[in-house]
Amino acid sequence: MIQRSSAQKSIDRENAPIQDQYFIFVLIIGYTLNGYYFVLR
Repeated sequence: MIQRSSAQKSIDRENAPIQDQYFIFVLIIGYTLNGYYFVLR
């Protein structure tokens, strides 16, 4: 149990930066689309 939870934590730590990059990527796309929509309107 203890080894399994520690392995899970290491996996979560490795995935965290990828999720942060994806979140920032989505934010940038949303910001850009919002800007284009505002200009086209």
